Amino acid sequence: MRSVMLDSVPLWLHILAAAIWVGSQVMLFVVVVPALRAAEDPRSRAAVLRGVTRRFGYLGTASLALLVLSGIDNVDRYGPPDMFDLRYGWVLTVKLALFAAVLVLTALHSLVIGPRLMALHSLVIGPRLMALQQAAAVSPDAATAARIRALRARSVVFSGLTLLLSIAILFCAALLRSGWSYEAV
Repeated sequence: MRSVMLDSVPLWLHILAAAIWVGSQVMLFVVVVPALRAAEDPRSRAAVLRGVTRRFGYLGTASLALLVLSGIDNVDRYGPPDMFDLRYGWVLTVKLALFAAVLVLTALHSLVIGPRLMALHSLVIGPRLMALQQAAAVSPDAATAARIRALRARSVVFSGLTLLLSIAILFCAALLRSGWSYEAV
């Protein structure tokens, strides 16, 4: 009994990491970001978003790392030896390709788009510029506003695509546990 329970831990960790990763994305994409757009004070909105994305970054990185480590163990543990003679191997290949795409999109969003967007927001809503804008009743220049809009649009596309790919990965995971995947190609 103890062996069966211990053998289940890597699969449980994999499922837990996937739930945290996908659940957090849904929460951010569907709840947090739209709610923050309704906030009137741009400085508060930026501060909250910065804090939320930083915390999600830690949680997301840990989840992705756990998915990689537990996934390797799970393939070794549960993958059939002749997996590429079965649909299993091909479904696993698709799942891994989708996961690689998620990693690339996440890295681009976290390391390029997000920091650029935060830097532009800081420039636009910085305390000095904010005071100047209020005193002179001016808005950020059109080029900066256009760059912010373009980066926001890119951020939404990357986030939405990452979420959709993550959901597709969950479908592949379900297929891997089905009898269908154990049929010959």
